[in-house]
Amino acid sequence: MKTQFKVIGFDLDGTLVDSLPDLALSVNSALADFSLPQAPEELVLTWIGNGAPVLIARALEWAKVQTGKDFSDAEMEQVKERFNVYYAENLCNVSRLYPKCKTNIGNPKGSRLYLSRGNEQTNSSCSASISGIWYRSSIQ
Repeated sequence: MKTQFKVIGFDLDGTLVDSLPDLALSVNSALADFSLPQAPEELVLTWIGNGAPVLIARALEWAKVQTGKDFSDAEMEQVKERFNVYYAENLCNVSRLYPKCKTNIGNPKGSRLYLSRGNEQTNSSCSASISGIWYRSSIQ
């Protein structure tokens, strides 16, 4: 039976792919650029879910509690910009498919797989990186 669907969309980041390690690395790299403390992955996990601006706002709220430092709007914007740079660089470096995702979705090999990111950190190597995630999940 032939399917009527030509396009199926998947939300990768946090839905099919555990991107927490890459997000935590990027948040902590941005914080380090401003001599701020590093947050454990388990804490960064609690900040995820409402987009990059909210993630960074939560990270800076935590950093304020840790250091007593207030952040100006300009400083907050600088940290966001650094996060965007780091996340573009770290996208899919350590990320992995969640268990059973590959089995439940099927193998894209032989099909046309187009990837689009729904945020401002466009990265031309994303397709290759996701293919790498797909491959790494095959040999684990």
